[in-house]
Amino acid sequence: MAATTTDPSISSTVHLSDAPTQHFDSVRCLSSREMHKAVSGEPTTHGSYLLVPGSNQALLIPLSGRMAHVGRGLNADLYLDDASVSRRHAIIVRTEQGYRILDDRSLNGTYVNGREIKEALLHDGDVVTLGRVELTYREV
Repeated sequence: MAATTTDPSISSTVHLSDAPTQHFDSVRCLSSREMHKAVSGEPTTHGSYLLVPGSNQALLIPLSGRMAHVGRGLNADLYLDDASVSRRHAIIVRTEQGYRILDDRSLNGTYVNGREIKEALLHDGDVVTLGRVELTYREV
């Protein structure tokens, strides 16, 4: 598809198919600790998970406990090694209604389904974006 303009000062046509498309492999951001916790394929037990997409595989990280800190800091419960993720990026909290995600004053913001949030209740299939890292919340 080509984008054209009627502005005479712009003489070239931009082809959207020429724009580089970069797929970001979120699995590569996981540490060996997270890889050890992760489940590949479909989950076999009931619970809540974060699906981490990768080039060759997608991994499910089970959510357990009352709270999980997510970020690039070494003390994060879910460590994501990417410069676009803040050291203390987000917190996932289990409530009576389900899991909530809260932005932890991150530099690049926390997004759920493309909308920047300060906090949001997560529903099955919600896409959470932290910097360049994309995760999908799954309930089984």
